[in-house]
Amino acid sequence: MFTTRNGKQIEFVVASGALGWFGDGWPWEKPLVKLGAIDPSLFTITTKTLTRYENKGNWLAVCPVKGGVWNNMGLPNHGFLWWRTKYRNKYKCKLPYKTLVSIAPNFASDANKMVYWGMIGDDLEYDPNFVGYEINVSCPNTKKLDFERILDIVKKLESGTEHIYALILKLNYQQAFYSEGFTEKQLLELLPLVDAISLNSAPKMYGKGAYSGKIAQEYNWATADYLQSLGFKVIWPSLWEYEDIDTVISRKAAAVSFGAIHLLRPWAPTQWIRRYLREKNSVSNVSIQS
Repeated sequence: MFTTRNGKQIEFVVASGALGWFGDGWPWEKPLVKLGAIDPSLFTITTKTLTRYENKGNWLAVCPVKGGVWNNMGLPNHGFLWWRTKYRNKYKCKLPYKTLVSIAPNFASDANKMVYWGMIGDDLEYDPNFVGYEINVSCPNTKKLDFERILDIVKKLESGTEHIYALILKLNYQQAFYSEGFTEKQLLELLPLVDAISLNSAPKMYGKGAYSGKIAQEYNWATADYLQSLGFKVIWPSLWEYEDIDTVISRKAAAVSFGAIHLLRPWAPTQWIRRYLREKNSVSNVSIQS
């Protein structure tokens, strides 16, 4: 668990879009939410990533593979203003769960405009469930951004935070750890600007798309170790079994994230966190009694 600059605590995270636009699930997940098999209140929800304008992408370019999920979707979404309209009209400016709004700006001006739209009328600023923004600059299936542009985007958002919102920067292993990615010096320029790093699906070395889940652990967990050695707080991804929670916590994970698992076993993260909290509380009670 870690605390953001605006005093919000983050421990268990639903990765971008795994539970829809607002954390209450995609249509096929909503019955499980209603029945309690999925409990979004246990998590910090990350919205489906939003771009400044509508981006068609490819909703169908996703499929299960052994030990995970492959996708080549390219961030399909209806645009930030569509999301904000739904937030105002359906949700009455009150997010149903503690939430990170995920945005994918191509330029600093895009980021600035989306944050401005979100703050008009103090909508998000005064919503107690609004944690901050996840800045997704690492989708393997969209145009790659160079480091200087990413730094410009982060600086633009960080300079206006005034402790109002947290900033989580979403990178992939090829940017943060791969030999042809960012240098250590470049990464350290980002360190004071963000609250934590989240990690995207692992891009294929050759060909299109990226992998999530157990199949991505080798790449993403090595990257998380490296980023932590530089001083970053990291939200560890790619959890695939209950035992993975203890594994990544033993490796100093600041928080843990559940993404692709929702596609195949959408009830599993809720079951795991309930079990983890029960076992944690049981150990605490035994310690107190002794």
